[in-house]
Amino acid sequence: MVSIVVATYNRCNFLEDCIKSYEEQNCDKSLFEVLIIDNNSTDDTEIISKEVIEKYSELDVRYMIEPNQGLSYGRNRGIKESKYDLIHFFDDDAVATPNYISAIIDTFERYPKAKAAGGKILLNYLEGRPSWASVYMESIFGLFDIGDAEMEFPRKNYPRGSNMTFKRELFDEVGYFDVSLGRKGKIMLGGEEKEMFQRVYEFGASVIYNPLIVCYHAVPESRTRMDFMRNQVVGIGVSENIRINNSAFSHKAKRYFMEGVKWGATLLLFAKYLFLEFNFPKAVLIVRFRWWISKGILLGHS
Repeated sequence: MVSIVVATYNRCNFLEDCIKSYEEQNCDKSLFEVLIIDNNSTDDTEIISKEVIEKYSELDVRYMIEPNQGLSYGRNRGIKESKYDLIHFFDDDAVATPNYISAIIDTFERYPKAKAAGGKILLNYLEGRPSWASVYMESIFGLFDIGDAEMEFPRKNYPRGSNMTFKRELFDEVGYFDVSLGRKGKIMLGGEEKEMFQRVYEFGASVIYNPLIVCYHAVPESRTRMDFMRNQVVGIGVSENIRINNSAFSHKAKRYFMEGVKWGATLLLFAKYLFLEFNFPKAVLIVRFRWWISKGILLGHS
C-alpha cells in the first residue's frame, strides 16, 4: 500500500528513532515498506541502517546508496525503487505517530480522486523552545499545521517534505523532483517541494490535508544557532531565485510583489513583538529572517 522514502545524509543519530516509529505503527506491518536512501553519508549511517534492519526484522526495510548528491536525487531514487502505489516522503530526523500509516491509507480510500496528501508536522525541541521563537519563524524548523479541519489544500499551500504522500501515477504525469533544487550535502537549498506542487496544481490534481497524519520533527540546539539559521534561510531565498528564474515573467513579478507584502507583514510583527510583548530579540529576528530570504531571492547567492 505505502512506500516510505527516507532520504538521509549524516544524521545517523536520529535514524533509529525514525525507523522505530514505524515499528510502533498500529496497522499491519505488511501494508508498508521503508526505503532508507543514503545520500553519500560520511558518518555511521550505513552501519546504523543495517543494525536497524536487523533489529526491526518484522519491518520491510531496505537500504541503498544514491551516489548523486542532493535530496531531490535521493527522493527520485526512492520513487524508482519503491514498490507500492502510494509513495510517502519522510525526514530522517522525524518520528511518526502510531496511527500514521493508517491515516495515510484512510485518506486515499476516502478521497479516491486525490493525487497527493499531507498532514501536520509538529516540533520536538530537544533542548527547549527558544524565547525568540514564533510560529512565523518555526517553519524553518519544519513546523506545519494549518488546523484541525480536513480539507482540500488551497492552491496557495501544499504539504511539506516530512509529511507528503503521492500516488505513483502522478510522477508519470508531472515528472520527478527538480534536481537543481533541494538540499545538497551541506548546501542548504530548498524549494523542491514548492516547485513540485506548482506542477501538481497546474496539472489540476486534488491534494488533501488530513490533520490526523501527524509526525514530530526534531529540533536540536544546533539548528537554533544564528549561523545555521542564516545559512538555511538565505538558502530558501536562493532556491526561490532559481525557481522563479525558470518561470514566466508574470510569475516572477507576482513573487516579487508578494515579497513586498511579506515585508509589510514583517514590520507589523516587529512592532507587535517590540511594543506589545517587549521581546526585542524576537522582534529583531523576524526582520533578519525576512532580510535573509530577500537577499537570497535578489542576489541568488549568500
